[in-house]
Amino acid sequence: MKDKEFKRAYDMVKGPRMKGLLVEEAAKELGVSPRTIFRMLQDGRLKGEKWPLPYGEERFYWIIDPVSVARLQLQKEATGKKQYKKSHRPAAR
Repeated sequence: MKDKEFKRAYDMVKGPRMKGLLVEEAAKELGVSPRTIFRMLQDGRLKGEKWPLPYGEERFYWIIDPVSVARLQLQKEATGKKQYKKSHRPAAR
């Protein structure tokens, strides 16, 4: 990756957002719906982890890796396509 591209990617994720993005924030950054973010997590296009909420074991929220969001944004800009490329990983059954 060229230095200019790296700086743009770093600028997207520096500061308080370096910890991670909520699903809604990632959706806004990528211009997709929150449901699409869940699909991207499932098929491996985005990385994230579940964080439990303090008032229930079955309740949690996702923290999305901002670097994976920036990677998708750069990939979309580089290809000039409207959609984000799906990974070649086979779907889990």
